[in-house]
Amino acid sequence: INPCSPVTPKTATVAADAAITSATVTPKALGGTGSWSTSVVACSTSTTGVDNTLTFTLKPAAQLEASSVITIGNLKGTSTADSTTLAPFQITDSSNTFGGTGVWKQSDGTLALTISSAMTTSTAVVIAFNLKNPATKVENRFPTLISWAPAYIPTTSLSHAVLGSGGYWTSASVSESSRVNGAANTLTFSLKPSIDLASGQKVTIAGL
Repeated sequence: INPCSPVTPKTATVAADAAITSATVTPKALGGTGSWSTSVVACSTSTTGVDNTLTFTLKPAAQLEASSVITIGNLKGTSTADSTTLAPFQITDSSNTFGGTGVWKQSDGTLALTISSAMTTSTAVVIAFNLKNPATKVENRFPTLISWAPAYIPTTSLSHAVLGSGGYWTSASVSESSRVNGAANTLTFSLKPSIDLASGQKVTIAGL
């Protein structure tokens, strides 16, 4: 029977009384799977070479206990150097869930955050930190989230891009007036870009 709540998957080993060397079994098992009920990211600017404030709004579907580690990934290409014990990576969070610091690795593009107090399902935690945008134009990055030990939430890709010098849609939704066969149908698109679009620029809606 699996654990009643998500935990880090276990690495099994196998051995025999006979002369067979103990071996590790893959993949991991018995972890259970958690998820995020809210996982949203926004950034303050797409201008190259300047500080960019990334703001994450997170709420787990099941409570994450203290000591769980959440890693935000796919943030490669920034000019922000690794954090150290003398210069910890500063973050702000709405409920001091992470104690105000994280471990930033520039080459990996990851920020590891250790939960210092339980992260509940009742209130979303808002985390903000600064990274310097790449000095030259790069493709947008779509951040990922993963949570380890003792609670496990597998890698989740967020739908909004950050750090790139190109624009993207911060929101894009569509509604329709009818699904009756042969009837007139009004499609209504709600769009919000991350950068200003000048008069005369073309927006193309495809796939219809």
